[in-house]
Amino acid sequence: MSEFDDLYDELSVELTNIEQRFLERYFPVDPSHTPDVFEYDVKSYCILSHASFEEFLEMMAEKILSKVESEFLSRQISLATASLLLSYATNWSQGGESNAFDTCFDAVRKAISDCKSKHSATLKDNHGFALKYMLKVLNPVGINPPNDSLKLDSASKLAKARGSFAHRKSKNAMYGEYRSTTRPLAPEDARKIVADCLQICSGVRDSANSRW
Repeated sequence: MSEFDDLYDELSVELTNIEQRFLERYFPVDPSHTPDVFEYDVKSYCILSHASFEEFLEMMAEKILSKVESEFLSRQISLATASLLLSYATNWSQGGESNAFDTCFDAVRKAISDCKSKHSATLKDNHGFALKYMLKVLNPVGINPPNDSLKLDSASKLAKARGSFAHRKSKNAMYGEYRSTTRPLAPEDARKIVADCLQICSGVRDSANSRW
C-alpha cells in the first residue's frame, strides 16, 4: 500500500468517526427531526469534514512535492516537476559576460527548490476545498481535479455550508451564499455531500498512485 493510500485511509477513518459522533443518531431518517433538533450536529459535521478534506489535499500535495527534487537529482522529470515549474518559475537569465554562472542542471535545480518553497507557502495559506482551491493545490504538482460536475457541485455545497456555519450563526443549519442562507441542510443531505467529496479524494489518490 502506498503513502497516498495511507493518507486516504486516514481520511476515511476520520470521516467515519465524525459521522458517528454527530450524525449517526439521525439514521434512519425520522420525519419528526426538525432543523432545530439537528442544527448543531450538522454544522459540526460539515465544518470538521471540510477541514479533513482540506488537509487531505494539502498533505497529498506535500507528499508529491517531497518527490520532485529527488527525482530531478536522479535525472528524472515528472509531470509534477513540469507543472511546478510552469506554475511558479520565473524567466531564466544568466546575465552579463561573467565567468560565474550556473550550469543548466544547477539552474533548474535551484528553480525547483524555489518553486517548492512557493507552493509550500500556497498550501500553508490554503483555506478551501471547492474547485478553485483544488486547482490551486493540485495542478502545480501534476494532479488534475475530477471532471465530474455532480461531485464538484457537492464540493461547492460543502464549501458554502462550511462558510455559513463557521462565520455566521446559521440558525437551523441554514446555508448558502453570503447573506442568502435560506435553506436548512438536513443530515441525509450532509452525509451525501461528504460521500461525494470522499469520492473526489479517492480520484486524487488514484491519480497520484498511477504516477508514483
